[in-house]
Amino acid sequence: MSEPLHNSIAPKSAAGFSLVELLTAMTLSLLMFALTFTLVQQLDNTADVVGSTADVNENLRAAVNMVSRDLSTAGQNIPAGGIPLPYSVPLGGTGASAIKEIYPSATNFPTPSGSTLTMPVIIAGNGLGPSQGSGSTAISTDVVTMIGVNQTSSFNPTTVTASPTFTSASATITVSTTAAGYVSPGQLIMLSNINGQCLLALSSVNTSTGVLTFTHGDTTNDVMGINQFPTYSGSGAITAGPTSGSILGLETATTNNGTTTYSWPTGMTAYPVSMITYYLDSTTPERNLTRLTTMGTSGCTSVTCTNVVALGIDVMQILYNLFPAATLNGVTSDPTEDPWPTTADPSNSPNNIRKVVVTMIGETNHKNFANSQWYSREIKNAVTIQNLDFSNQYGTSSSSTQMTQN
Repeated sequence: MSEPLHNSIAPKSAAGFSLVELLTAMTLSLLMFALTFTLVQQLDNTADVVGSTADVNENLRAAVNMVSRDLSTAGQNIPAGGIPLPYSVPLGGTGASAIKEIYPSATNFPTPSGSTLTMPVIIAGNGLGPSQGSGSTAISTDVVTMIGVNQTSSFNPTTVTASPTFTSASATITVSTTAAGYVSPGQLIMLSNINGQCLLALSSVNTSTGVLTFTHGDTTNDVMGINQFPTYSGSGAITAGPTSGSILGLETATTNNGTTTYSWPTGMTAYPVSMITYYLDSTTPERNLTRLTTMGTSGCTSVTCTNVVALGIDVMQILYNLFPAATLNGVTSDPTEDPWPTTADPSNSPNNIRKVVVTMIGETNHKNFANSQWYSREIKNAVTIQNLDFSNQYGTSSSSTQMTQN
């Protein structure tokens, strides 16, 4: 018997959302999404500000601390009056050639007002760096160079074991074969004896004999052109080359009946000299503070080495304070801090510098997401040059640093 047929009638489905309910739910969801997006955006902006601020502060502190550290130790074992450099009046012709700065490399060493040229402990480079901005609002940036004897070098100090020799083409000194192994071509070496000092750039080393050679015209290892040597006639008169600041100045001159003879006094010492230059590198999208060092300085194994100290440094400006009664552009400087003049003035002597004030301005590498503004910060540090004969306004020796932020 067949089963009875049943009508298949689906149960009545549950009622759905009304249009008003659906719109209300969508509106509330959009509001929640908008609030969440705004909160996330604010958190993102805050994180960007905090991160950018921390980066700028970290870079500024690294930059100022590095420069300040090198400034405070500049001049170690360097005579307070600096190191004589080859010079003649006039330059060129049969006389001495102009000495070049390490940076900027095409810049001649400042011409002195007298008949001698000296490399001071601090070499001011006011306005030699790239400008920040343009037009009437442009800010000039500075360069600073400092020298000192490399205290960590095994060559410091080294006794010269035989009398030096020199011609117009080269000069040589002899040291122990062990000491010769501690230096490489490009090393700056200060020779010192009872008659004074001179500065040379090492061209070659013979570790078998201990002979160190300094060659005139060696543009590879002597980038400043300090290897210059005079020639003199039978009467002892200098006929070509530098009249001061060369290795000849370390000999003892004796004049009899119009004839001058030269002899080497007993005892000569060689010192490895470090040179450090700080400048802003504008060749990269993010301006960097760069530290340029010479052979043997901070592990440098080339004639010169460059290392980025900090990123995003837009401005480096340096002011100088001289000891009491010294003048800067004819005005007594102490306690005034002034930029080093770009024009020669007989009263301005870098050997009188006692304090250096370093100011740096750093900036973020992008605009803030919220307000499209750049974030910048300024930091300033005052450093006394401990190895110069520092005197403050009270006439006492002092050594200190002060740091301020704006």
